[in-house]
Amino acid sequence: MYKNYKINKERNFFNYIEINRSHSYLFCFIGIMTMLLVVYYPRTTQMGDQWSELFAYIWQTLCRPVFVTGLFLFVSPMIVGHLDWLRELMAGNIFALISKLTYTGYLCHYMVMLYYVQSAL
Repeated sequence: MYKNYKINKERNFFNYIEINRSHSYLFCFIGIMTMLLVVYYPRTTQMGDQWSELFAYIWQTLCRPVFVTGLFLFVSPMIVGHLDWLRELMAGNIFALISKLTYTGYLCHYMVMLYYVQSAL
């Protein structure tokens, strides 16, 4: 029913992309700045209730695609094969530990919320 596809490493799509080291660092920097803009910009400008309703709608529509674009720019040099030290850092044991802890918290927060809601009634 399903065919087993083998990846031919010699004809991989990413082997045709050639960027140098300076472009890799530039992509990572632009990606990080884009993600930080999406995370921190709304909080600083919403403190004084400075946004118009139209701009708030536009921001809510575009903030997630902009964040994903920044994430792609951050990860793309590692996919292509550059910045091995950053790839090793991101694949480190500390991030595995943090991911296990956050997933456990995600699974347990439902019980905490149920207890909170039931005690409030």
